[in-house]
Amino acid sequence: MKTIISSKGQIVLPAPLRERDRIATGQRFDIERLDAGQYLLKRRAGAGQRRPGGLAARLSREGLVPTHRFGIHRFIMKYLVDANVLSEPTKPAPDAAVLDWLRDHERELTVSPIILGELEYGILILPASRRRTRLEQWFAAGVQRMRVLDLMPPPLPSGRGCWHGSRRRATPCRLRTA
Repeated sequence: MKTIISSKGQIVLPAPLRERDRIATGQRFDIERLDAGQYLLKRRAGAGQRRPGGLAARLSREGLVPTHRFGIHRFIMKYLVDANVLSEPTKPAPDAAVLDWLRDHERELTVSPIILGELEYGILILPASRRRTRLEQWFAAGVQRMRVLDLMPPPLPSGRGCWHGSRRRATPCRLRTA
């Protein structure tokens, strides 16, 4: 696997390697030179990190809460993104660092349906304009590509038609949840 040295003199490791070996951003390594152009990276414990021992040694590598439980359709959720981050590209002067981060982590992003609702509501309350039309198109295209958390429990039999009817009547829907 190939890597590069950044303009700041930092080693850039490819995402598949970082994910496979659980390498966190900012993690420190000791470097041992093996041969010309060949180096060995040795993980070192950072400040406040303990080496395995006691209870930590008996836990699985997944930790107390296995991350696979938060998977979405075979994908592990790395980042749950808020509306302000998702909407950054639509701003007149977007922050370049946020755009770079979004580009670098696009495949690892997950969004809550609540955030999607917040974004859509914000677009729909805008007055009719070219900007609103552009944002509606941006939202429709973006929703197709996003991984969305499934937060809704299946409705109880007594409330199956309630959601559809409440939208048509613009009245609140009252459901039993247990």
